[in-house]
Amino acid sequence: MSKVITSWEVDFNAERWKWGIGFLSLRGFHTDAFVYQEPDSERLRKQVECLVEWSMGSRNWIVCISKSSVYIRLLFDFVLASYVFSTGKRAIAVDVDDLIHAVDNPDGEKRDIIEFAELLLVNYCDPNNPQLRWRKGAIANVLHRRKYNRYATMFNLFVREILERMDSNRAIDLTKGIVDVFGDTAYELFTDINSKRVVVRDDGGNNGERKRARH
Repeated sequence: MSKVITSWEVDFNAERWKWGIGFLSLRGFHTDAFVYQEPDSERLRKQVECLVEWSMGSRNWIVCISKSSVYIRLLFDFVLASYVFSTGKRAIAVDVDDLIHAVDNPDGEKRDIIEFAELLLVNYCDPNNPQLRWRKGAIANVLHRRKYNRYATMFNLFVREILERMDSNRAIDLTKGIVDVFGDTAYELFTDINSKRVVVRDDGGNNGERKRARH
C-alpha cells in the first residue's frame, strides 16, 4: 500500500508533484486553495489520513456517517487532494447535480471521470430531490460498474443525531438510508465484505471559513 501523502505536505517546486498539482488545478484547486494549508484541527488531519489510507485498501467502499454535510464537504476535498498525491491517480468529489448531469449525458467528460476515476466521493444527496427520482437506477448502474472495477467510493450519509457509542449493527441499520437515495440495489455495494462504515464527528468548530472549490 502506498504511503499517505497529505496535500499540505506537497512542495510545489518538486517535479514529482507536478501532475497532481495540474490535475487538481483542472478540478478547481489552484495552488492557493485551502487543501494546501495544514488544518488547525488534529481530528480533521487524522480523518484525512485514515480515509485516504482506507481508500487505498481492499475495503474501499466507505459510508461516512455524519450529522454535518458541510464538514464532510471540507473533509472530502482534503481527502481528494491527498489521494491524488498519494496514488498519482484520479479522484472527483460530486453531489446530486453532478450525478444527474452524468447519467443524462453518458458521452460527456463528467460521466467518464465519475465512472472511471479511481476514487469517487459523493457528498450529501437529498433523497427528496425530484430530479433524482427517475435517475436512481441509472446512477446505481454507474456505482455497480465502479464496484466491478474495484474503484474506491465514499458516500456521505447524513443523519440528524449520532449516538455517543455506535456499534456495527447500528451503523449497518443507518446505511439503509442509501436505499432512499439510490435505490435497493445500491445498498449491497456499501454493506458487503469490501465495504466499511465510519462515524465522522466534527470538532464543534468550522475549521476556518474556507471557500470550497467547484468541481
